[in-house]
Amino acid sequence: GWNYVDQNRIIIYGAIDGTDSNGNGILDSEEGTSDPDPKTARVRQANGAERIVINTSAGALAKVEALNHDDPAVTQAGKPAETFPYGVTKFEITGLAPGDSVTLTLTFPGVVPTSSEYYKISPTGGWQQVPFGSNDGDNTITLTLTDGDPLTDADGLENGTIVDPGALATTSGTTPTAGAAGAGGGGGGCFI
Repeated sequence: GWNYVDQNRIIIYGAIDGTDSNGNGILDSEEGTSDPDPKTARVRQANGAERIVINTSAGALAKVEALNHDDPAVTQAGKPAETFPYGVTKFEITGLAPGDSVTLTLTFPGVVPTSSEYYKISPTGGWQQVPFGSNDGDNTITLTLTDGDPLTDADGLENGTIVDPGALATTSGTTPTAGAAGAGGGGGGCFI
């Protein structure tokens, strides 16, 4: 139903709970949890109803958004010809010392094929592939982001804030499947 709201087909009037207990920019009612942990956000992904769980090892998440990969707010410069099954996640990690590094964990609604890639998106550098760890065919990947690093911090400034728009990419013809790796038995998922 949220797609209809996003497309301005439905307008909701009335009392909507405006509480954002962890201050990450997502209302508690939308995040699907009352957990006030500022290091964790659960954002409804742009291409479906399921949520992506974002966790940072340090600092606090702020300004969390999920956008379509072709949203006008997302630069298209250098964008690869791949599939972006969960759109783009955009957020900031605040409260860091200048130059600090964090481990970012992203848990997706479906398995992440081992051939997947992750792209950081910056207004000046466009779409740039960054290495990530923990991609063993389950639904979780990890990234190391460093404040001020032009590849992993979109603003490129050592200012205690990491700006992170990014997207998980799968090669054309590869679609993530729901559930954990190996779900359904028989030696894991099959990608066509």
